[in-house]
Amino acid sequence: MRRRKFLNKISYIEDKNLYAYCNEIRNFDIINKQIESKRENLDYYIEIEDSIYGYEIKDIEPLSNIYGFNFFAVNFLFKNISHSFNEKEDVVIKKLILNLHQQIEKKQGYYIIKIPSFNNMLINQINLLDEKLLFAGGTVCYYITDLKERHYEQDGLLIKLATKADKIKYHDELIDLSEVSFKNFFGQYHISYVTRHKAHLIYKNWAKKYVENYDENNLFIATQGEKIVGFIAFDKTEYSYEIVLNCVDENYRGLKIYERMLNKCVNYCLIDRKLITVSTQLDNIFPQRAWINNGFKPYNTFYLFHYNNLR
Repeated sequence: MRRRKFLNKISYIEDKNLYAYCNEIRNFDIINKQIESKRENLDYYIEIEDSIYGYEIKDIEPLSNIYGFNFFAVNFLFKNISHSFNEKEDVVIKKLILNLHQQIEKKQGYYIIKIPSFNNMLINQINLLDEKLLFAGGTVCYYITDLKERHYEQDGLLIKLATKADKIKYHDELIDLSEVSFKNFFGQYHISYVTRHKAHLIYKNWAKKYVENYDENNLFIATQGEKIVGFIAFDKTEYSYEIVLNCVDENYRGLKIYERMLNKCVNYCLIDRKLITVSTQLDNIFPQRAWINNGFKPYNTFYLFHYNNLR
């Protein structure tokens, strides 16, 4: 009975790590309690019996600083809604989206909207908005709870958890590697013609956050001799470790450097017996192969839309 309830009803919050945890234990009670506790602070919500449909709008200060105009994230929250399409809930979500449309039209800015791919009713209503809406790709999320045993060729590659001394020594190389690696990467900020010209700076600034945080263990580096050839950055959350950013020098690709860094990083993070999560674009196949080789499994996908209300 519990299994059937999990499949028929689902809850969602914009927290990839908590969502992974609830999927693993097959129970959304933690998400439900969070939604109930914060509903009065949402920008808008609808409550019908034991279900809640809502959203919140948050400032994205790092992106606003890069581009010089206001960036916002639209985060949806759903408690006990249908996993499949039904007309009754589609009408409720239509009301939710019409309210969102009114809100973002009042406040000039650039909006990032994440749409969980299971929610066909939300997709249906988003598609009815006007020409200001830009499709910006999709994301797939994986997690792991135990590591497969892997053996790699010994070729002089050194992979280690970066110390403060390493971050200082390799500071410029790490930042340069991130900028070069993402210059030709075509993610959501490259797909949008509005944000494309400065998209590489987003990843460069993101990398600096980890390289220049000298007090945290948050970075694995790969070196060949004295040269940096790759890195993986990660965060520790309440429910998981999340791998958030990685780069490999294009001159060293094809040597399974990323897969080997991933293996080391996962080994380190599993000491706490937490979930380890990671995500990327739906079409970014090669990293996903490395995840599968190490035992990761998919748990969520979502679509990305940008709403250009810059006037």
